[in-house]
This record gives sequence, structure tokens and C-alpha cells, in this order.
Amino acid sequence: RLLLSGVALGTTCVGWLFLHPLGVATTPLIAYLEWPIYQTTWRDLVEGRGVKIDGLMAIFTTGAWLTRAYVSCAFSIFTLALADKIISQTRDHSRQKLIEMFDQQPRTVWLLVSGQEVEVPFATVQAGDILVVYAGQILPVDGIVSEGAATVDQQRLTGEARPVEKGIGDTVLAAT
Repeated sequence: RLLLSGVALGTTCVGWLFLHPLGVATTPLIAYLEWPIYQTTWRDLVEGRGVKIDGLMAIFTTGAWLTRAYVSCAFSIFTLALADKIISQTRDHSRQKLIEMFDQQPRTVWLLVSGQEVEVPFATVQAGDILVVYAGQILPVDGIVSEGAATVDQQRLTGEARPVEKGIGDTVLAAT
């Protein structure tokens, strides 16, 4: 969609500035690019979600086309396609980073049972278990520090630039 909207924008600009028939020839392409916007708008209205960005774009592009502001119409469609592409890439990048982060979960953990450390499979950990985590290890689960203190690097989850001091009663996050 981004490539087609770029072609439509370029062709519309050249057509309406220098060669009018070329500008008119972009009408089917603009209509093709607008169709998904109208579909999404209609779906949002029918499902009771109200007017969203696609609805506003549908109103704007229709108004621009009807008032013969063809370049503005093509530019707005290109901008929406560019925004969709950026959002898609950001979503994919974030999803990949989360997958990488949670792939680092250990296969086994040290569980404190009656004062003794016992190595158990990660899958057997239940709410309320007390896990033992040593310096340099990745925290296997979200939890609360019950004993000791540590500096935890949680930048990948929270974006904090520096490690955070954690002590008894503080919340810690998995994969940090």
C-alpha cells in the first residue's frame, strides 16, 4: 500500500501541476487506496467503536477529492500508509524483542524447600514458591524479594537506563 500510495502521490503531483490528464488517470488508483479506509470506518461504526483515525481520513480524503484538492488527498493517503508501515515495523520489532527476552527463561530453578535449595524444572514453579536467584542470573518469574538485596537491570522491560536497587518487599520482574 505504501508503494502504491507513493506512486499515486507522485503521479497526482506531476499530473495536476504539468499534465492534467495524468492527474485524472490517478482517480482509480486513489479510489483503490481509499477503499480499505472506508471498509475499516464502516466496520468501526457498525461494531460501535466510533470514529477512529480511518474515519477521519475517510472524511478528509472524500472532502479533498470532492473539492478537487487531489494532491492533498493523495498526500494524506500516502501519510496514512507510511504511518501504518511504521506502526507495523514497531509492533514486529517489539514482539521480536519480547520473544527474545522470554526465550532466556531457565529450564531449571532453585526452589527453597524447608531451608534447603532444591533444583526443580521451571515448569513446576507455582505461586507462593520461594526461589533462590544468585548474582548474574536472570529472574525466572515476577515476584517479591523475601530475603537479601540486589541490583537488577530491568532496562529491557522498563527502559530505565541504570540498574535498580531491590530489597526485601520490592517487586521484581521476570527476564530482568
